[in-house]
Amino acid sequence: MDKLTWAVYQRPCRGEDISGDAFLVQQQKDKGIIALMDGLGHGEKAAQAAQQARKFLQTTAIKDGRAHIQHLHQLLRPTRGTVLGLVHIDFMLHQLCYWGIGNIRAQLRKRTTVNLISAPGVVGYNLNKIICQTSSFHLGDLLVMTTDGIQGNWDWYGLASKLERFTPANIATYLGQQYAIFDDDATVLVVQRVN
Repeated sequence: MDKLTWAVYQRPCRGEDISGDAFLVQQQKDKGIIALMDGLGHGEKAAQAAQQARKFLQTTAIKDGRAHIQHLHQLLRPTRGTVLGLVHIDFMLHQLCYWGIGNIRAQLRKRTTVNLISAPGVVGYNLNKIICQTSSFHLGDLLVMTTDGIQGNWDWYGLASKLERFTPANIATYLGQQYAIFDDDATVLVVQRVN
């Protein structure tokens, strides 16, 4: 059975001890869940919102992604809120579904690059559209998700010239070290389907 291998680069905003970003990678049999959350702002209150979202996603089964995000939206109302990139993988169908709310950046690298689109909004504050973007997800495919603490001006061709091997650890470390913004929390989450 195929599985997910992953790596993360994460660091807090300059002057903070805790990151307001959180992530989740979870696999159960033929399904997988990947999530990246960025609590609004930085520091302890941002971390509380992101960790509350992470705990909810980790402990509740996703049957209907749209309804799941709407429930999370209500749960996070008393907090600052969080932007969210949520991925549900079905290994049997070789497919993923991406729901993006806010400024999480997500790219899928296969034979070509697929930019996964996030809708405007903040879970817990201002939730507009909840759209599932589907794509195939096969052996060897890579998913890169970043918070807005990572500059968005990198590309796969530039990465190929800098890295000997495209492993989740190499990609996460390189992007984090080269493109992190010091005045915000920064997270790079890289996930690959392997056997």
